[in-house]
Amino acid sequence: LPMSSLPLLWAADFIPIDGHSTPYVLGEFNCSCLGISEFLAARGRDLSAVAPEDAAAGQAMCDLIGARILDAVQAFKCLAS
Repeated sequence: LPMSSLPLLWAADFIPIDGHSTPYVLGEFNCSCLGISEFLAARGRDLSAVAPEDAAAGQAMCDLIGARILDAVQAFKCLAS
């Protein structure tokens, strides 16, 4: 999938934690508010409502997003060391 297919906007929830080494901890990344369009048929239902080709394309997008996040986290950990 080309980079132009990735969501342009992401939400990140930062939660304040007393006594932690940083004032905020990342709780989650979220792009579901923007939607993975291939899974829209499942809204209010379950994944059986999604056509197999849409499920495969949606899963490929989610896998790519996960891989890019993992790359970014690992690169950050290397810089922080």
